[in-house]
Amino acid sequence: MDNEKVELDMDIENLEFARNMANSDLNVPYLNRISTDLFGASSIKKEQVKNLMSDPIKNASELQKVYNIIKNTSGTLKEIVLYKTNILTYDHFIVPLDMNKYNNKDKLEKAEFNAASQLEKYQLKYNLPWIVQRVVEQGVIYLYKVETSTEIYFIEIPASMCTMTSFKDGVWRFGINVKKLTEKNIVCYPDEIQDIYIKNKSGGLRDELIDNTYYELSENAFAFTLERFSDKGTPYYSHLLYDLLSLDELKGMETESAKLDNYKLIHQIPLTDKDGKMQHTNDVNTMYHNALKKQVPNGVGVVTSPLKIDSVTLGNSKESKMNYYNKLEESIYSSSGINSELMNGSKSSNEAVALGAIIDTLLAFKVLNEIKHWLNIDLKRNAKTKNWKVTFVESTKHNRQQMINDAKSTITTWFGKRMYMALQGYTPLDSINIIKYEDMLGLSDVLKPLMTSHTASSSDSGRPSNSETEGSLTQTGEAE
Repeated sequence: MDNEKVELDMDIENLEFARNMANSDLNVPYLNRISTDLFGASSIKKEQVKNLMSDPIKNASELQKVYNIIKNTSGTLKEIVLYKTNILTYDHFIVPLDMNKYNNKDKLEKAEFNAASQLEKYQLKYNLPWIVQRVVEQGVIYLYKVETSTEIYFIEIPASMCTMTSFKDGVWRFGINVKKLTEKNIVCYPDEIQDIYIKNKSGGLRDELIDNTYYELSENAFAFTLERFSDKGTPYYSHLLYDLLSLDELKGMETESAKLDNYKLIHQIPLTDKDGKMQHTNDVNTMYHNALKKQVPNGVGVVTSPLKIDSVTLGNSKESKMNYYNKLEESIYSSSGINSELMNGSKSSNEAVALGAIIDTLLAFKVLNEIKHWLNIDLKRNAKTKNWKVTFVESTKHNRQQMINDAKSTITTWFGKRMYMALQGYTPLDSINIIKYEDMLGLSDVLKPLMTSHTASSSDSGRPSNSETEGSLTQTGEAE
């Protein structure tokens, strides 16, 4: 009876020791902390994105928020958007709408200079890249134009405060949510919106509001959207968000796998008798366990157990993970319409890459055409530019030099001189001033171009005549 009681006490003590080991800080939870450190900071989950994508138009505002969060953590998404929206050079020049309005050269030159000076205020080469990028990122952008005596600048109004209200002359107009205007944020908005806030506060907008919420702004307020006839916009690359989160998970798994490969687990076996029962008490074994645990560095775990522990590897690890990672990354580039060879390809460049570079421009040109339409309408509102329009050269970072070379070879025949200046990166005002400046200095007489088949006259061709060379040629040496 006493032996049975001793055995029962030992079983209870062994069970209590095992329970203490399971509940104590063994360094084994270090494995779990790896995952927490890698993925705990992200507030966006794949299932959340999947649910939002079930109805993108309805969830447009939420998708825009999710996109902004993922954009700040995904280098792949950043590079794709940066590449697609900055591939154009935005070279442009102006042409008159009606030449019959100018009956002499002086009048034409003056009108062109005034129009170019007004267009210069828009700072197109500075503003267009970020506007195109925002349209692609959000699917829509709400802008307010502010003009001073020296410049024109654009204020982006948050999409959460706006809604499309009308479509006039092919341009979207929008209204602002007056309920979201406060004393704190009103100072960030243009004077018109500040006046609206004051008027609404006094109850003066009651009959002018749309749905008792939105007030349509003046013609200075306009919107660009990827979906031309849709009053809502979703991020162009929203379909990539799920795959991008999966890609980040795989990166985390690779990091975790590397840490696990270097993780060491020390197995301390308590002293037992021939029947497998521990010879020391629970407190003594725990003391030995804690003493060893304090001596090991981070990344090394300690477990004290009388049971045998074997190492088990699940899956064929690195190779399969890397193959899946590469396939997923290739799928992301494919879905974005970008040839992966342009980003991190290991293959040689070929015709497919060249054709891919042309396709990569379609998105940016789509947005640019919408902006150009608004711009030419806006120019008609100003007396200096109402008889002029802006034309953009279809030049990109890829084909610009080729277009310049083509222009040089045809510039003496049909190619437009203003277009050639635009391809060189000059704005219309730059082109006018440079030509006049160099003409006044007489640089064309000082810096003459080298003679070519285009610059040589008929009298300059062929060998010199006898009369031209008589007396100037001498014969030296004598026959052997």
